[in-house]
Amino acid sequence: MITEISHVPASCGAGKSRETINELVNYLLSQPAVNDTYLFASKTNSLTQQNYRHMEKAIQNHPTGGPLPIERVDSTTHTNTVGRGIEELLRRPFRGVIFISHSTLASLAGKELHGARIVVDEVPNDLAGCIMVRHAAKDHNYPWDKYLIEVPSNHPGYTSVELRPDAD
Repeated sequence: MITEISHVPASCGAGKSRETINELVNYLLSQPAVNDTYLFASKTNSLTQQNYRHMEKAIQNHPTGGPLPIERVDSTTHTNTVGRGIEELLRRPFRGVIFISHSTLASLAGKELHGARIVVDEVPNDLAGCIMVRHAAKDHNYPWDKYLIEVPSNHPGYTSVELRPDAD
């Protein structure tokens, strides 16, 4: 059962994933022990890898230096066995953060997800019409928006946000 959905309002490319990972690392490393399984689901394997690498760096740069167990399970790390790889981790049970794709998350049965905390990086297309996210007026038209421009991203279907060249 879903008990909480949090929406992080910010422009594309503003660093939502990076800051979410930083906060998760700070939170987990401030605990006496990691007692939960976190699934961090990203839209593509490329983004899964990028987020995994960012968490590795965030752990290394944290004042405690870890340890924080993290795994990445996708078709580049578990060829032909993605489903088995994630199921084994969840059955173990793994305590830490597992980076997966949206498609892997969608393939998991509800009973396998029991007790897991799920972080979804970008709303999957399949859920875009099913989940209602309410945006407050304060989530739009920030004063700094006029200094931003959208540019093509290296990831298909995405754009990135950069400072305008003429921004002071």
